Amino acid sequence: MSNQGYINLHRSLLSWEWYSDVNTSRLFVHLILKVNYNEKKWQGKLVKKGQLITSVAKLSYETNLTAKQVRIALDKLKRTNEVAIKTTSQYTMIYVQNYIKYQEVEHCDGIRQGKPTANEGQTKGKPTATTKEGKERKKEEEDIHTKKNIKKKFLDFVYLHDSEYQKLVDEYGEAFAERCIKKLDLTIPNRKEGPYKDCYRAILNWVVEAVQKADSSKKKTEKISLRYGKEVKETGLMNDFLDAQKYLKED
Repeated sequence: MSNQGYINLHRSLLSWEWYSDVNTSRLFVHLILKVNYNEKKWQGKLVKKGQLITSVAKLSYETNLTAKQVRIALDKLKRTNEVAIKTTSQYTMIYVQNYIKYQEVEHCDGIRQGKPTANEGQTKGKPTATTKEGKERKKEEEDIHTKKNIKKKFLDFVYLHDSEYQKLVDEYGEAFAERCIKKLDLTIPNRKEGPYKDCYRAILNWVVEAVQKADSSKKKTEKISLRYGKEVKETGLMNDFLDAQKYLKED
């Protein structure tokens, strides 16, 4: 989806029942920004206006919410018929119910997409900024953007934003998150393509599942070992008992 253009939100949103719910209102506005404003095809499927093909993990990444927070917010939006959700084994289809109505410009509470005209780009009654002020403000914004995009080195080949690491901890726990980071770091030296550009996405895409399978396999092995050890112990006790019986008979 293109990041060009804009949307307008009417102030009636302030009285919306989920507006004070930060996670839910944030996700809803994000969905309005992301859904199709024209019909498009995706892997042979027609995605209509107001629809979006995504996943909980992707929405979590895009909004900086945890997967659990995304699920809760989607449940609330679905419950009040703000969205309709269709989930398959491959993807999640989300439809903003009144999106087409929002796009009708004549509705005062609508949302409109497009490029602003020169007149719309000016704030009425407010003088334009000088070139120097504009450059200074742009530099400040760039500095802030740069700081936000600095990633921290966790291991030799794994770099994550602090917020990405925190989302892993919130969703899976610190110990599991650390195992995922270690698992990814160990596989990168043997990767033909070299280090991942987005380690967080790689962790969500396959590392989490790999570590979960390894943990499950380890638990099964430990269970078998405990059972085997118990059987060996019981067998040893039985042999000692039989030896004692044999000794008494010989006496």
